[in-house]
Amino acid sequence: PIPENLEDLLNDQQLASLKRIEDFGWKLYFVRRPAFEKPLAVLHSASGDQIGVLEEDGRVNMQADVKLRAPRK
Repeated sequence: PIPENLEDLLNDQQLASLKRIEDFGWKLYFVRRPAFEKPLAVLHSASGDQIGVLEEDGRVNMQADVKLRAPRK
């Protein structure tokens, strides 16, 4: 899920990048919050065929190894 308190989970560079890439149709897909690790913001393209991870420096990592669950029916 996408938490309502993104400002508490993402840093300023990530938040700024998120706003910029939304202009290109990318959306925040979910924020994974593993125990004892930093939150992982996962994005998806407008077409839904690409995913990326929003790195701490604001870059979008398209090569990240993110495991996704099968969608619920």
